[in-house]
Amino acid sequence: MPATPFKDIPMPNRPNSTEESRTFVPPAAETPKPCPVSVLISVYHRIDPRDLTWALASLHQQSMPAEEVVIVLDGPVGSQLRGVVEKFEEAYPYTTKVVELERNVGTAGALNAGLEHCSHGLNARLDADDIAKPDRLHAQVEFMNAHPKVAVLGSALEEFRSEELATHEVQIGDMNADLGTMKQLSTKIRKLPEQHSKIVRTAKINSPVNHPSAMLRTDVLREVGGYHHVHFMEDYDLWARVIQAGYQLHNDPRALTWFRTSEAMFARRSGKEMWRAEIQMQRNLVQYGLIGVPRAIVNFVMRSAFRALPTPLLAKTYKIIFQRPAR
Repeated sequence: MPATPFKDIPMPNRPNSTEESRTFVPPAAETPKPCPVSVLISVYHRIDPRDLTWALASLHQQSMPAEEVVIVLDGPVGSQLRGVVEKFEEAYPYTTKVVELERNVGTAGALNAGLEHCSHGLNARLDADDIAKPDRLHAQVEFMNAHPKVAVLGSALEEFRSEELATHEVQIGDMNADLGTMKQLSTKIRKLPEQHSKIVRTAKINSPVNHPSAMLRTDVLREVGGYHHVHFMEDYDLWARVIQAGYQLHNDPRALTWFRTSEAMFARRSGKEMWRAEIQMQRNLVQYGLIGVPRAIVNFVMRSAFRALPTPLLAKTYKIIFQRPAR
């Protein structure tokens, strides 16, 4: 099914925003060749400035940088985070757009606000506390150009412990931070099915694409309505709607993104709010035609039981189910 052009499709959670765009053009000999991609990243006040430094440094150090990076400030973020963004603007050789929201609107609202400012046909996602490997954008653009029917491309993740990286010094705002540090960490690989048919089967029970690794066709993302608010599962809901719309998804078996894990991450993914989100997500899957009511009930029971585990046991179970040795 071919993608249709974006024709003023109303976007959910569209807050008021302002945009600043700055383009820097240093001498050609010093500037690596860019790729026609918009990278979309949202930042809110609880992000550690050191974590954002690593994330933006990884975009600055791409072997083939994006022609455009769209950074959404999801509400007031404070002087340190703003300073990191300004350092990136000063250092980055291509277009940086900073979209400032007056108040915090959450993941879906922030990403939809940023999506309105994305100029390119390919859209890459990166969370503000994760790290793109140096060849990520180059590898994904090559694949998407060679496979025009694929609307969403994910990859495996190389997961690391936030506490371990914190022992390594990084100067806040240093866009030349040494990414070689990542090779010194103990990491694990999280893979998801590669082929579309297996991705569809996975989507019936779990999110089938690692969101921080994803590259999407911008017109498809807009056509299916952008991001909808489903607490901590905005990406899962999006993949389900892309599948419903008849588009193909693919996962690269290579780990192209370093993904941060921590005890706090597992703690956030449990509790009553997550149970309400699980109910909403299962209802959505039924509405989209991916599963029936009996499957939704089984999913809710199994996923809720998993989330009800104490945080240390939840983390250990996650490792057993999802992680594989990196080396």
